[in-house]
Amino acid sequence: MRNGLINVVWTIVGFFPICLFWYQEEINSTFYIFLFISFLAGCLPERTYISLHISKNIKVFEKLGVRSVRRFMQTVDFNKNKGKGIKGYLKKLSMFERYHYMCFVFFQATAFYACFQQKLILALLITCINLIYNIFPILVQQYNKIRILKIYNTFLK
Repeated sequence: MRNGLINVVWTIVGFFPICLFWYQEEINSTFYIFLFISFLAGCLPERTYISLHISKNIKVFEKLGVRSVRRFMQTVDFNKNKGKGIKGYLKKLSMFERYHYMCFVFFQATAFYACFQQKLILALLITCINLIYNIFPILVQQYNKIRILKIYNTFLK
């Protein structure tokens, strides 16, 4: 319950500047183009997302502070007694990663468009929110995948 509430609050905070910008701009064809492109970003093959991982080394993520950030995020720890095991958990991580890539593309496209519309403060705010709402969660998903795959490979030996 608490994790769900935190997630809702972060989503409201994350999407507020986006909604504010598009409310001011009055949703137009550009909005739908960005939405479509963002949707396409979520439909890429899994190997594409794997190629976007910043590293296969867990230490790189820890140096970026991902280990600290993950404490504030929903569903960060694997529980072998819940759900469908490691494979199910990896699928869940991939789903979250895709969602945040889609949001990242939409947020950043909106930020660029806001610059084009000379709304620089809003563009900067959207870019900063994008870092917090999308980039950090993407890094956490990548970090968690590395950790879980390490556990999985240990059990296979």
